[in-house]
Amino acid sequence: MIRQLSNDKSAHWPIMASAVYLLITMVAFFREQWSIVALPVAMVVALLAFFKPKYLLFAIVFLTPFSINLEELGRGEIAFYLPTEPLLFGFMIVILLGQLHSQVIAKAVIIHPVSIAIYIYFAWLFVTSLTSVQPIVSIKYLISRAWFIVPIFFAGATIFLNHRNISKFLLLYLVPFIGIVIYTTLRHANYGFEEDPAHWVMEPFYRDHTQYGAVAAFFIPVVFGFVTRTRQSWEARFLGLLSLILLFVTLVYTYSRAALLSVVVAFVIWAIVKSVSV
Repeated sequence: MIRQLSNDKSAHWPIMASAVYLLITMVAFFREQWSIVALPVAMVVALLAFFKPKYLLFAIVFLTPFSINLEELGRGEIAFYLPTEPLLFGFMIVILLGQLHSQVIAKAVIIHPVSIAIYIYFAWLFVTSLTSVQPIVSIKYLISRAWFIVPIFFAGATIFLNHRNISKFLLLYLVPFIGIVIYTTLRHANYGFEEDPAHWVMEPFYRDHTQYGAVAAFFIPVVFGFVTRTRQSWEARFLGLLSLILLFVTLVYTYSRAALLSVVVAFVIWAIVKSVSV
């Protein structure tokens, strides 16, 4: 059968088509026609969305720390993050279409009290959009809320029914964030770790030191949990410890008092829970 397939002239058309498309892509690249260059990426995203939606969500999580606001690029006053928000919008459409065809979201997630509260929230947003002074603007706001909540909450909660995916989700955000932390720390070091540059050295990836410090504060307890978790290899524990030290240093030099306080409170609560459970 393999020999017949290899001798079939029709089997050569994918190679010829690929060669032609590669040539077209090269020409488009040199002519800066980015829509044609991005087409293969769009096709990969579409395939992941339909056949491996979990991996598409994981890809979005991984790309989130690298997302850049259009405002930072001087593209007007549109607060729109690339590439994550277009991916989230497309993923939302796929989820809704898939739910109409079959059971994509787990029933336990659909009937959960938090989900019911979200339905009420969207219903109220829709009603107020119809009575708004600027209905188009209000509808756009409703859709923008939907492309965050539907993929992250509904698809995420379904994926998290397998508890192993929770650790993967966190690590997929943490690893690129550590890269941003290293970039920011090196850039901040050029200014002597002074307070004023701490407000903008994380740009263009994070808008200010409060947003950046909040993410660092969120991950310190998470990494602490990874480091202290039992059945952990010494390599993973060592890398986790390095990440934890780096996050602590980063948190201090964000000069964000609220982020520092939140970490202190988190560890106080952890100590109380730990002492009670012993």
